[in-house]
Amino acid sequence: MRRDLGPARATVSSSSAITTGAGRDGPAQTAYPRLIESMRAIERGARERSAVFELVVYPYAEHGFNLQRSAYYRGDDEANAWKRTVDMLRRYQPLR
Repeated sequence: MRRDLGPARATVSSSSAITTGAGRDGPAQTAYPRLIESMRAIERGARERSAVFELVVYPYAEHGFNLQRSAYYRGDDEANAWKRTVDMLRRYQPLR
């Protein structure tokens, strides 16, 4: 049973974040039909607080695009998502 939780709400702290998503995530593809909408709400909240937040949506990707065993695997998108994640971590959360 799925409950409607209403519009996406987001709380953003002052820390940095990156999130990636499949542009084709939606009601038919995932249990989270408003996943991209929720991420965009977080992005707006971050912008309002001048927090570092990067949202990357891969428009032709399906949910699971970064899983090599998935039927929806997209190697170029997965490599780009991984590079962006590592770059963000190196910049804002470096190992000491």
